[in-house]
Amino acid sequence: EVVIGHFVGSNITISISKIISFGKVKTFAYYHTLTNQILTDSKNSFLKRKFLFYRKKIFYKLFCDLIVCPSQLAKIDLESAFSATNGIVILNPMTDRLKDRKCSPKDDIVVSYLGRLDTSKGVVELINAFEIFKIKNLKSKLILNIAGTGYQQTEIEYLANKNSSINYYGGLPYSEIDHYLLNSHFAIIPSKIDALNMVGVESMMNATPLLISNGTGLANYLTDNKECFKFDPNIDSIVSIFEKLEDNIDKYNEMSKNARNTYLDLFSMDNYFKEFLKIIE
Repeated sequence: EVVIGHFVGSNITISISKIISFGKVKTFAYYHTLTNQILTDSKNSFLKRKFLFYRKKIFYKLFCDLIVCPSQLAKIDLESAFSATNGIVILNPMTDRLKDRKCSPKDDIVVSYLGRLDTSKGVVELINAFEIFKIKNLKSKLILNIAGTGYQQTEIEYLANKNSSINYYGGLPYSEIDHYLLNSHFAIIPSKIDALNMVGVESMMNATPLLISNGTGLANYLTDNKECFKFDPNIDSIVSIFEKLEDNIDKYNEMSKNARNTYLDLFSMDNYFKEFLKIIE
């Protein structure tokens, strides 16, 4: 009666389901990634990108009853790029795994990045901003951790190894993600563009407050100076947010609690199930 498709798996599953049910089955596809993010990170030729775009446009028009967007930013992008008016916003959830958190700043302030190392994620700019900040603030206690893999991995590993205040951990097994975030005082999301950003949700689940780019869909659901500090995705703004963080580190414990509460209010599995049942029923 209902078929839900994610990523590439949605193309065949949803299309075939519509055809063999003579259009009777309800089909929901997820719109996970913004168009400009795909274009920024894509290594495909111009012709292949155009082909994939038009194929997706036909797919949305002919085979999808609803397109589930993880943020309002994603819904706007869907309408703009594909002229699709059947999008609906349901915030992506995260399983609650938090058991205990005991991580307050003492000697160092640990800021951690976790995710893909691709152009749209802004990690090279993050490192450049961190180096500028450190030169301007020689007594700074900030430490930058980076974990992940991607097209820019070699470049980022090289840049990280040049700075003793930057630790590069490579790709982490999923079983180590919570430990990584729990031992970070803040998680930083420097994305130039992102539909939501699930690392941010995962961080808040672990009561880790955020430094978050306004280029993410997640930023629209957060309050500056509450569970996060917001910045624009450019080097100057990232330098400024590091300075703001160090000047306001006394707010850390309160922001940690707020981050956890925001996760419970907006991104819990229970909330997700309730919202999704509404569209299925």
